[in-house]
Amino acid sequence: MFGKLKKLKYHLIFLLIVIVALSLIFGHSWGNVFAAFTYVSILTPIVISVVYFFNFYLVPRYLITRKYLQFSLYSGLTVAVSLLLESYLVVFSFILLGHFNFHKVAPNASDTVLLFSVLYLFVFGTSTILMFKQLSAAHHKINAYAEEQKLKSVSLLEIISNRKKISIQYDTIQYIESLADYIIVHTKGKEIKSNERISAIQKRLPADTFIRIHRSFILNKAHITASNNDYISIGDTDLPIGRSYRPNVKQLL
Repeated sequence: MFGKLKKLKYHLIFLLIVIVALSLIFGHSWGNVFAAFTYVSILTPIVISVVYFFNFYLVPRYLITRKYLQFSLYSGLTVAVSLLLESYLVVFSFILLGHFNFHKVAPNASDTVLLFSVLYLFVFGTSTILMFKQLSAAHHKINAYAEEQKLKSVSLLEIISNRKKISIQYDTIQYIESLADYIIVHTKGKEIKSNERISAIQKRLPADTFIRIHRSFILNKAHITASNNDYISIGDTDLPIGRSYRPNVKQLL
């Protein structure tokens, strides 16, 4: 729900930017508030529609999937349709807003080259922002994968217990339990106490082997013997699944 609201916020901000930009470029030159408002109100949906259609339909469906012929064809059709809509806008501004008198129409409002340039400035500006966002996400995934491989290559969890550094092999760990002010690492042969925080321990464990199912439990997936919507069993021990962790646990298991 929060993710959807966050996305909606970005779309509303983009809409506001488009309206303000178009008002600054075209609105101030009319000298007529009503005419300027009407003109910008009609131009804004055209800009928004083309930007969204190009960046959220054509690019992911054809360009990213390497269907270059279809992408070129539909991009050309998009350009043609957008030019046609802008031409209709110029005619509309001449007939209804200018009352068949070009002197009453703002000079830049009938400039089709300017209209086209502004429209595709938004289109390719949005494309650039989305590209950088995707590159940033890819870079984050690469770093996370590299960190994961680094953790897997170590294969040992090092913790401080009774003022001594202890190394525990990953495959011997069944689950880790967090209590009031300390944790217990449950292994096949013994239990090891440490004053470290479970959140700090989680960062040092490979995510493809260990999964956090509760604010108090991290378990080794290799030792799971049974599971349902509420509990995961490791041998004779039933560990509860926290409500906020259930979607992630369901996906991983």
